[in-house]
Amino acid sequence: MIQEEFIDMIEIQPVVPEDIPEIMKLVSECWKDYFADTSEALLYAACGMIVRNNYLEPDLSFKAIENGKIAAIVFAGTADSVSNPEKFYEDRLSVLEKGEGEWLKTQRAYHIKADTECKKLLDDTTFKLALFMSTVKGSGRLLLDHLIGILQEKGYKRMALWTDTSCSYDYYPSHGFTQQSSLKIPEYSTPDEDYVLMTFTKEI
Repeated sequence: MIQEEFIDMIEIQPVVPEDIPEIMKLVSECWKDYFADTSEALLYAACGMIVRNNYLEPDLSFKAIENGKIAAIVFAGTADSVSNPEKFYEDRLSVLEKGEGEWLKTQRAYHIKADTECKKLLDDTTFKLALFMSTVKGSGRLLLDHLIGILQEKGYKRMALWTDTSCSYDYYPSHGFTQQSSLKIPEYSTPDEDYVLMTFTKEI
């Protein structure tokens, strides 16, 4: 149970475009080990694309503020939602080294493939949980409950998401999610290990 004193310390606000740089820093902290052998420029580009690709609906994107800093964020979307990361994408391609630019192109193609797979699950009662992360224990739960409450009022009954084997995907089956699909991604797979894209749903 989240203590009442903690709840009083957290303020939930909508995410605005001006928050994107700070959110990118949070995402970069999460992914910095994965990009340990690459440049800061590629880390910036990759994390910027993660954030911008998933910023689908300003009305369904929220941040938890603790002591003036973002402690958690959640982005959601519906079947009709679209993002617009293209300007950032083209800007980054223009400054990256050739090999890193090719990596970013592969990432972009993968995001499109993953989003298309997840979109198959969306309808008038199923929304997409696009991006969710927390740096302060308990703040993410508050934020997700806030989002779910809003979507329940709009008639939504379940959430859908995609994840893959680069993430802690085992979390979802153990927390009430049902796997809906599994797709091998050849461009990220190796002879020793398949890289797998998965979609999940959960009733809310």
